This record gives sequence, C-alpha cells and structure tokens, in this order.
Amino acid sequence: MSPVEARRLKQLLGLAQAAGKAVSAEPEVEGNLRMNKVRLLILAEDATERVKKKYQQEADINEVTLITALTRNDIGQALGKSPRGIAAVLDNGFKKSVLKIAAPELLKK
Repeated sequence: MSPVEARRLKQLLGLAQAAGKAVSAEPEVEGNLRMNKVRLLILAEDATERVKKKYQQEADINEVTLITALTRNDIGQALGKSPRGIAAVLDNGFKKSVLKIAAPELLKK
C-alpha cells in the first residue's frame, strides 16, 4: 500500500469512527460480530499471531470480509486511540470505500 493510500485509509477510518460506524476494542469488535453488525474486519499488518488467528477464524465463521492493512499504530492513530490490532467497520458504504482503497480486487467478486 502506498503512503497516499495509507493516508486515505486512515482518514476514512477516522470518518467511520466519528460517524459511529467503526469500533476497535476487542470486546466491542466481538460484541458486534455476535450481533452480525460487522461488515469488514481490518487486521493490522503487525498484529500478534493470536489476534491474526482469532480474527481469521471469526471472519470465516461469521462470513465477514477480512483484510490486512496498516499497522497497529496507524489504526490506533486513525481512530484516536492507542495502537489497535483489529478494527471493525459496521457500515456497507464505508466497507466499499475501504475496499476501493485497500483491496479493490475484492470488490469485483
């Protein structure tokens, strides 16, 4: 991902957070997964192996798209929080916008 794409993705995550359409604390992500509210999971490139394995399984079980993008610091910074290994997008519009930037190949499926 280019620096420009990373910057755009961080800005978009910040907008989603401000609109109440993104969560990042593990309990919030898990709760929203249980309620079928998650549309997209964003896994940090430098997330721990435990987090990677856990959320890959959650994505498979819940049939949620999962992408790997940004770093823990980038995700936390974008959301105005401490470093985060996972973020969840709760809106289809934001999901499409994120995928246009981070994984356009997934939009063609």
